Amino acid sequence: MYVKFYSTKTGVFKQDLQFEIVGSYRPFTLTANAICDFPSINQNPRNLFLQQKKTRPTTEPDSYLSKVYVNSEGIFDFGPLLIGKNAETRHEEKVKAVNGTFFQITNNGKYDVSLNFTLRSSLPPEEGGPNEKSPFIIEPAEATLKIDETLNLQVFAFPDEAKVYKDEVIVLIKDNPNPAILQVQCTGAKPIVNVDFETVKFERALIGKNPQKDLRLKNDC
Repeated sequence: MYVKFYSTKTGVFKQDLQFEIVGSYRPFTLTANAICDFPSINQNPRNLFLQQKKTRPTTEPDSYLSKVYVNSEGIFDFGPLLIGKNAETRHEEKVKAVNGTFFQITNNGKYDVSLNFTLRSSLPPEEGGPNEKSPFIIEPAEATLKIDETLNLQVFAFPDEAKVYKDEVIVLIKDNPNPAILQVQCTGAKPIVNVDFETVKFERALIGKNPQKDLRLKNDC
């Protein structure tokens, strides 16, 4: 006797199979159990990201977060980053400490998983990609994870302009039609210092005296 299982839905299934033996009036029951599920990864922010906040502070400079996942916004924020850095230096430790982080990708499913990582910005416009260059870089592009195995997905941000950039890290899971989508953003920052006087003007002064003017410099970036 062959028993086959097929399902169009995920879940746990149980079915009692009854049969009789010729010459016996007693029915026999066989319980069949089956589980149908997709390969998956852990999408809990506590597992994915090293730092989280429930909400973003409303006042500056506390509102400028650094490498924090904001639960209320559903986004990972690199915070302000100086513009003009060379992305080719991303593997240098001092650059990685500022412009890089990693997301913990854990296989918490019931099967081994094959994963592909891409940015939405890498898609052509007709498939939902933007028309501008993204400052984000992810490495590696693909991976295979055993059950309960974890990969540190490297994520970098190198903004070119003083503005807010947003993108999405898309995790494609083989044999699972539902990709995991991780939203990311960073803010390009340009160093700006303002002085309270445009011109420093000294009046007539006696010889041997040391006239002095005070200037106030303010970091407005």
